[in-house]
Amino acid sequence: MRFLFVGLLFASHVASADPDDSLKPWERENHAGVSLDIGGGWQRIRTNGITYRAEYLRFAPELSLNRWLYLGVAFQFGHIYGSSGTLDGQPFDPMGSLYDDSTGTVVAGQVLAGARGFFGIMSGALEIAPTARWTSSTGNSSYATFTTSAAMIELHGRIDVWATPHLSAGIMVGANTESIHDFEAGLQLAFHFEPYDAMK
Repeated sequence: MRFLFVGLLFASHVASADPDDSLKPWERENHAGVSLDIGGGWQRIRTNGITYRAEYLRFAPELSLNRWLYLGVAFQFGHIYGSSGTLDGQPFDPMGSLYDDSTGTVVAGQVLAGARGFFGIMSGALEIAPTARWTSSTGNSSYATFTTSAAMIELHGRIDVWATPHLSAGIMVGANTESIHDFEAGLQLAFHFEPYDAMK
């Protein structure tokens, strides 16, 4: 009976031990994890000859395939607070075709594929993001409303600091691969369901 008790005690200790303790860091299994990015920032958009300036909010759920690669989707909702330029195909006309200080909305949906590396409590990532974007704006002087849609591929770069095992904050910049006029920069706050130690 005493040997049975000792055996059960030993078995319970083995079962409760971390199975990864005996593995070297590069031999540990990759962990998948879900995270949610919430952020906002500023963007410049050029479409149909008009350059828009907007503020946006961004929501992006992501799934880490392993400690390096992740996939996700992103949704951006922006407010246009100004613009300038002349619509493509129209001659310069201050009374009509010139856009100046218009208002409106920008909505975009994205699919994300990224690669991430860890450096102490920091991580850096590069993302490729096929994007569909819709703009609707009204000129303050002409009161005419213009709606456009566009498809493009964006590249994003980001740096994050992990404040806690489940919370990181950082900056992200992005640009359209086809136009240097499309640019955005913002702050990101991410909630990670898989802790930092597991992802690293």
